[in-house]
Amino acid sequence: MPTFIDESGDTGPCAEVAHGYFRLAAVYVPSHEEVEAIRAEIRVVRAALGLRADYEFKFAKTWKYPERREAFFHAVMERDFRFAFTSIDKTRPEWKYAGKEEIHRSASTDLAATLRPTYLAAHRSRVLNISDSLAKEQVIIDDNRDNTFLAMVKQQFRGLGKTYDPPLFLVGKVKFRDSLHEELIQLADMICGAAGANLDGKPTWYRMIEERDLSLLGKKKRAGELRNSPPYRDQVAQSSAEPNPVRSRSISSYQPSGYGTCP
Repeated sequence: MPTFIDESGDTGPCAEVAHGYFRLAAVYVPSHEEVEAIRAEIRVVRAALGLRADYEFKFAKTWKYPERREAFFHAVMERDFRFAFTSIDKTRPEWKYAGKEEIHRSASTDLAATLRPTYLAAHRSRVLNISDSLAKEQVIIDDNRDNTFLAMVKQQFRGLGKTYDPPLFLVGKVKFRDSLHEELIQLADMICGAAGANLDGKPTWYRMIEERDLSLLGKKKRAGELRNSPPYRDQVAQSSAEPNPVRSRSISSYQPSGYGTCP
């Protein structure tokens, strides 16, 4: 099933860029039919708001248009998806002088770790249907023309399941796609912006989507707070209760072994 990834911020030194963070969001959709349904919802929103048919929803460009954000999030919340989000605060000492490769590795590792229980739940479900058991997850990334970033995401996501005996190889193709022509990457952009704004003390938009945040799903299930959940969400919630070493909120204080720190 497809996962769509978009980024926000920059990997350059803090002194040289406007933003002091690097953020990634990944949107997981349980079926290709649901992908098409989300695309249709977004196209309806464009038409209802009188926007061009090729209008690209981007969080950073809609500050002056809250009605567009509200309509967008209301529409997509009618469909089934989950998301993971991670943020690196480069103003913190341990990240201030980190290189691009370090930042990309850490952020993509965090997303992969958060999505792993969801992929495992989907795999278990497919195993029940022998004809569909060989299907693998697809990962589609906004095309930023950075092949080293693409390679890093491939490495972290395609490594999921390799420790099993025999290996599961949960993820198949990992590739770029232009967000202008892909509504699901636009959804990842809007979610990345909303989750990032929440970290910046502006929670309005995140509150509209927080029930789909995979980092919170396991906690809600254990607290008995999951309501109106279709079967897919129940499966994901059960799997998400498994131990997860990294939380998809902010990983500013998370430092994998081997990562350099600033003095």
